[in-house]
Amino acid sequence: MQTNACSTMPNDASVALAYDRPKFKVIEGGLNRPQARRCDVLCVVVIALVSLVVFAGTWLYTDLSTEARLQSAFDASSYETITVVSGDSLWSIAEAHPVSGCTTQQVANHICESNNLESSYLATGIKLVVPKAGK
Repeated sequence: MQTNACSTMPNDASVALAYDRPKFKVIEGGLNRPQARRCDVLCVVVIALVSLVVFAGTWLYTDLSTEARLQSAFDASSYETITVVSGDSLWSIAEAHPVSGCTTQQVANHICESNNLESSYLATGIKLVVPKAGK
């Protein structure tokens, strides 16, 4: 037996074999690395495509339903013709003629489209068809 400062250990080789050692078993077969890489890439591509289709479908559905809601709100509105005076802007006219369920920006866009305006700049004296105020 050998003695050191920390412990007393027998010097016999048979005692060393009695300790439990972790056992590893080599398994042959399985995926080799090139096949695993192809599988990984294929999985990522499939997940990306599915995500893209879900995102595009959600966006398209939301866009179409918003468009239908806006069209319904504008169809339900009654209209009047106004004359642009000095100091008027497309935004101020849209604010003065709100449509229930629509933002000022949406009303301004509708006024611009329904009057075939090329820009948001207005000349004094032109006539515009706008939603009636208070509706």
